[in-house]
Amino acid sequence: MAGEQQQFFLKWNDFQSNMVSSFKHLRDEKSFTDVTLACDGQTCKAHKMVLSACSPYFKTLLE
Repeated sequence: MAGEQQQFFLKWNDFQSNMVSSFKHLRDEKSFTDVTLACDGQTCKAHKMVLSACSPYFKTLLE
């Protein structure tokens, strides 16, 4: 048994919806936000990682 390795494969059925929900919750609580978007006197806290993942424009701008 010494030196024997086991591999496990885990499946998270609702991973995508859980991630979206978690990021929304963090944004709503303004937790870990690291950028503020502003337009027409309105502001919105956001996460650079999410903006960069969703938009080539923001990725280039925030690098």
